[in-house]
This record gives sequence, C-alpha cells and structure tokens, in this order.
Amino acid sequence: MKFLILTISVCLLSFSVIAKEKTKEWSLNGRQSFYGYSVEGERARAQVMGVGLDLLGRRQISPSFSFQFDAGVRLENGSHKSLDIAEFSPNQQVLLHEGTLHFTPINWLKIKAGGINQRHFASPLLIDSVVFVGVSEEVRFEFGDYAVYINAQQLIPNNRNLSTRLDSVDEGTPRFLSETLGLDLGGDLVSLKLAASLFSFQKLSSSVAHQSRFIGNSVRGLGPDSAQFDYGFIGRNLRAELVAYLTENFSLHLEGHTLFNRKAPDDRNQAHWVKGGFTFNQWAFFGEWFRAESDATVAFYNQKFLGHLNRKGFAFGSHLVRDWGEIELRAIRAEALTPFIFQSRSDALILSYQKAMDLF
Repeated sequence: MKFLILTISVCLLSFSVIAKEKTKEWSLNGRQSFYGYSVEGERARAQVMGVGLDLLGRRQISPSFSFQFDAGVRLENGSHKSLDIAEFSPNQQVLLHEGTLHFTPINWLKIKAGGINQRHFASPLLIDSVVFVGVSEEVRFEFGDYAVYINAQQLIPNNRNLSTRLDSVDEGTPRFLSETLGLDLGGDLVSLKLAASLFSFQKLSSSVAHQSRFIGNSVRGLGPDSAQFDYGFIGRNLRAELVAYLTENFSLHLEGHTLFNRKAPDDRNQAHWVKGGFTFNQWAFFGEWFRAESDATVAFYNQKFLGHLNRKGFAFGSHLVRDWGEIELRAIRAEALTPFIFQSRSDALILSYQKAMDLF
C-alpha cells in the first residue's frame, strides 16, 4: 500500500510539472458494435441483443505524459430468467473500459494510474476484461522484434455492492496484486509470447463472495452480509501464445493458460484453457477446451460465457476481418465439473460485429 501511495504521488507531481508544457497531440477514434447472445440452461435462460458506441481518445500532454480513455454506452434488450443471479439480464449503461494517466520518464519505464483494464492477461479463466482502479508499473526492453518485460499492478477490484453493517465498512479495501515476467519473440515465420504471473486477491467483500457461491466458488455463510470465501486466492498464472505463418495467406495459432491457487486444496485449485485454430486469408476458425476447478480464482471476475468455475467444456467459432468491420460467431458448451446445486449444463451462442472509426 505504501508503494501504491508513493507511485500515485510521483504521477501527480510529474503531472504538475509537465502540464505547463505545450500539448503535442490529440487523437480520437470510435468503435461501433452490434451483438447478440443466447444462453440456454436449467438455471438460466437469456436472449439478448445490443448495440454499442465507444470513444477511444488519447491526449499527449508532453513527451513523457499522456492521458488515454476508452468509454462508451451499451443499449440492450431481450428476455432473461434466472434462479440465482441476473448476470445475463439486458442492461442500458455507460461503461468505462479504461481511463489512465501514462507517465514515461524514460523509454523503458511506463507508469499507469487510473482505471486499468485487465484484458492484457488474455486469460479468461483467471480474469475477464474488467476494470480495476490503481497503478501499474512496467519495465520493458526491446531488441528488434524481441522484447522482455516486468509488470506489476496494485489495484482495487470492483466489489459492486458492499454489504452494509452498523458503524462499519465491510472488510476494508479490497486489493488485487500481480507481478508478471513476459517474453515476446516476433518473427516472419513464427512468433511466440510467454508470460508468468503471480496474483493475489485480498479483503474481498461479502457481496462478491455471496454472488460467487452461485457460479462455482466454495462459500460459507448465508446472505450477502455474512458470506465468506472458504479459501484465499494467492497463486500463479502461466500463459503462452504461438503463431506459425506457413504461407502468406495461411497461419496456425495456438494459445492457452493454466493457473494454480495455492490457498485451495487439491481438486479445487487449478484451471486450464486452450485455444487453437488456423487463419486463411481473412477468415479464422478456432476451437477451445477448458477445465476450471471450484476455487482456482474468484468466480465473480472471470468470464461468464465459460460458466465461471467448477466447469468443463468446449467451444468453437469463426472470425472474419474485412474493410467493413469484424464479425465473430462463437458457440460454447459448459458442464458442471462436479455436481453442484447451483450449476447445470449451459449452452451459449454469441454473435458480434464491430468496426473501428477514425474521427480525428
């Protein structure tokens, strides 16, 4: 926590010094999207369609300081029924995908502060594309097409709804800490990315625990005011991505990640996800396999379409990139890994379209 406060102070001090310098650049881009999904299961059913419009902006305040944001609106309509939690219900909302201040005092050091999206993990069973508030530091050295980096994060997770208690604040401030060592090896024939991360969730609210009990985690206590996780969450995540460019128009792709929570017992502490496929011209075809034990991570934060935790299953789909935009179709089947009263087999079908727009 002291390091987090010190880093924020450095960023603010740097901003006060360099904000007087002349603005170098303003850029603004847009992204329009249309999507729909269907979920069928014994405990939840949903048919939802939505449209989205996002703005992606960047302001270069000085050579070493910039501000970036990615925000937009989602308008959804459809039907939804659930016996447990309403995670697939249609919403109308304004979303902040990311909003960060970037400070680069030297070319190999970057510090970010603000709302940081966790999609950079590219590990859907660990954590989805959620935004946590805090600070990130990265040291990165590049050698042509190769790069090695170390990244650290000190963040406050979104607890959504804190339970209320008389004369107290529920369990203090939640934390998510991570440290990552990564290696990027680019090339004309083969590219390889490797990343090894340590992660820790601390002081999560009883509301998060209560909602996580319905989607796989082991939780004790009744109701959102008294629920507690049976186990802590301190572990490691290993990720790899390999692309082989066989011809100018054909390539093979393989990626995956595996995670281990050392605070949970055997048969409850691991999760694995593998995705493989090929790309021909602008078409990509892929398949996925996953297996996630009940307490490998916090179910509240990982991907809902894979069924969160205590799940096993597979998925397949296709992705097309053209001048008029990108379209993807994905079908997923998830089954309970071990019998659990709140979980049953679930099938999901997702269709999405998006197109980037240059504004100025």
